[in-house]
Parts: sequence; structure tokens; C-alpha cells
Amino acid sequence: MLGQALIDGLLQISGPLARPMRRGLESLWLEVLAQPALSRATGWLSDRPLPRPVLKRIIDAWVDVYGVDLAEAEIPAGGFPTLDAFFTRPLKAGLRPIDAGPGLVSPADSVLKTFGTIDARARIPEVKGRSYGVAELLGPGWDPQAFVGGTFGVYYLSPRDYHRVHTPVAATLGAMTATDGRTYPVNALGVRRVEGLFAKNKRVVFRLESAHGPLALVMVGATNVGRITASAPVGSVLARGAELGIFHLGSTVVLLTPKAAGLAFDGVHEGELVRVGQRVMV
Repeated sequence: MLGQALIDGLLQISGPLARPMRRGLESLWLEVLAQPALSRATGWLSDRPLPRPVLKRIIDAWVDVYGVDLAEAEIPAGGFPTLDAFFTRPLKAGLRPIDAGPGLVSPADSVLKTFGTIDARARIPEVKGRSYGVAELLGPGWDPQAFVGGTFGVYYLSPRDYHRVHTPVAATLGAMTATDGRTYPVNALGVRRVEGLFAKNKRVVFRLESAHGPLALVMVGATNVGRITASAPVGSVLARGAELGIFHLGSTVVLLTPKAAGLAFDGVHEGELVRVGQRVMV
């Protein structure tokens, strides 16, 4: 991130005096990035039908900087009409086969940043010594105690990734709640500096009624992710791996399963790149 590089450049000094200065600059930078106006402006720009040569240059630069694999994308005739169309590009049909075995599959092309067990206080570990509550994350209408002893998984979608989110299991979409909030970046700096970041950012909470009980899938917004759209209405019966929602740029998914489901992560490790449809839990 440009801001972090600037901070690092300004603080090429050592000693105890540098640490508070660095923390202060990082916190200031995060507050600037969290202003909703910034994300609204980015959303406005991404929807504009820019002149074709300008749009192509921007997309080409994005592809080069982030290593986007456009060979996987379904590109419309004539190219993408807007930046948002590029960001929300669908994949070619059949490119992500959905594992048909038991358990849950990954909801997104993402890095599985962290996973584990929700503690006895119905809290989810964030960084060392810090956690946030299930109730804070999900909002009203949920029983946080049902998730005590259940699992959490945090899936980070980078700017290079496919930005559509899919169901981890066959389910009925029982409810969908949009919660307003901030737009802190969900990168390592944001998570380190903003306590309870995922419960503070704007987000959409999906209730998936499944054979494993009610699952909570949370699409968490971030800087420049001013919009999250649902791909199916409440009441829809969704097949395993069906499209559930779209990030209008990359962000994070938090998936919670209740203890009664008896599920555990299997065959994956923290920091691993996972794909839509790849089995991650049994």
C-alpha cells in the first residue's frame, strides 16, 4: 500500500521514540482511508464509462501491478465497459469445480488468513490478546451462544482475486442484513491497528439454513469497497457453490458454523490460497 510505504520511508529510524510516531501516523492514515466519501468516490469512478483508451490503460496497469489472471475471466465482446465490470468479472464456466464430498467448500478465491474455534465467551480471536464478539459481528436476530465451540474462518480477497462469493454448502437463504459502518482497510495494518475491525466495517450478514444448522456468512466491506450486492433474494434455495454475493473490489469473508454442526477445518492451513469449491471443512 502506498500509504504504508510512505510511513516506512519517513520512519527509517530506530529507537523507542520512533514507535509512538509510527503508531500515530498509521492510525491517522487508517482514519483517512476509513472515510465513506473515499469509497463513494471510488465507486462513482468505477461506474463511469471512461474513454476506451483510458479504461484499457487503467485495467492493464491493475493487471500488471496485482498479477490478475485474465485468462480465467469471462470477458465481454469489446472488453470491459467500466472498471466495476472488470472488478466484478465472472469466471469462465466450469473453471471452479465444486467438491461434492461431505463438509463445506471455500466461499471465495482467497487467502484463508485464520481459522479456529469460537471461545466460551462467544468471541473470535483477532490478533494476539484481542478478540471481537459474535454478537457484534452478526447483529440482532442471532444466538451467539449457538456458536460457542463452533468454528470461524477468515477469507481475505486481494485486489487480484475473483470478487464473487459462493455458498459453502447447499442452503436456503434465510435472512440477509446490511449493516452500515466504517471502511477501514482489511489488510495486515488495518487488523493490527483497529480493534474489532470486522465488526466495525460495513458488512452484509447472510443466514444460510443448511443440513448443518444455521451458518453465518459475513461479507465485510473495506476501503474502496463501498458496495456489496447480493446475487439471490431471501428465500432462495441455493445449490452448493451457488453465487451468493459480489464485492465491488476485494475484501474479506468471515464464515461461522455452530458447535452442533460438528465441523472442523481439514487439509488446509492458515495463509493458504484456497479456491471457490475447494473442500476446506469436514
